[in-house]
Amino acid sequence: FRLASPNLQGDREVALKAICQQGSMLKFASKTLQNDRELVMQAIQHQRWWHTEKGSDVLQFASPDLQGDTELVQQAALRNISALALAPGELLGNKEFMLRMARNCFFCVAVNGEQNHG
Repeated sequence: FRLASPNLQGDREVALKAICQQGSMLKFASKTLQNDRELVMQAIQHQRWWHTEKGSDVLQFASPDLQGDTELVQQAALRNISALALAPGELLGNKEFMLRMARNCFFCVAVNGEQNHG
């Protein structure tokens, strides 16, 4: 998919196949498809978290509007806690959202081996 023509990178069916194999293929999708909520959710669900490093969450390849989508950010953070670094300030300042993330991310922090010593 990375080497596909721009026409194929903009083809939803082709992009979905690539993304379902590896979520990070969202990086090579057209800007229009990077703004497709369903496609971004598929990329999040097919992210290979055991291959990711801090800051490499697939959410970074979504459109700026979708990077602020509460559900997408939550789903991405459940798989890779560093996805929260991509969330807009309004979302990070939302008490209910952050409490929900604290409850839901207890396990994902342990799995990803990240610890907060602050």
